[in-house]
Amino acid sequence: MEHKGTDHYVQAGARAMAWHQNNIREMRRCRFDTIAVHGIYSMQEALDFNQGSVIEPIYMSTSQGFRDSDEMEAALSYQIPTWCYARIANPTMYYYEGVLALLESYGSEVEASCIGTASGMAAIQSAVDPFLVIDREGGVGSGAG
Repeated sequence: MEHKGTDHYVQAGARAMAWHQNNIREMRRCRFDTIAVHGIYSMQEALDFNQGSVIEPIYMSTSQGFRDSDEMEAALSYQIPTWCYARIANPTMYYYEGVLALLESYGSEVEASCIGTASGMAAIQSAVDPFLVIDREGGVGSGAG
């Protein structure tokens, strides 16, 4: 097997990200209903990666396989887009969050982002945590004083 090095995977990752960004730009020009139905999953992805599945598949895997140690190194050092651990990111959430972000910013030039959570309490924690202040004694407070 030929040794490709991490640069090969970094360049491939850059091409993949550019393709995805272009696809999202194209979808921004679609109508609200089209975005809601089709999302950011494309027919090209269906044919290239998912045996022609016209609806994005639900990925039940908790981890990802790699072609070789170079690809794994590039992924685990965050040099390439990866779904190496499902609790951090996975394809199912990528498509879900991408569609919601496009719908949220529909009809505007704003680039929105989205985060999906596993429960309502996780959503509340994500919204509140950035505003918590740790006091000098190591406790957590509201910042009011």
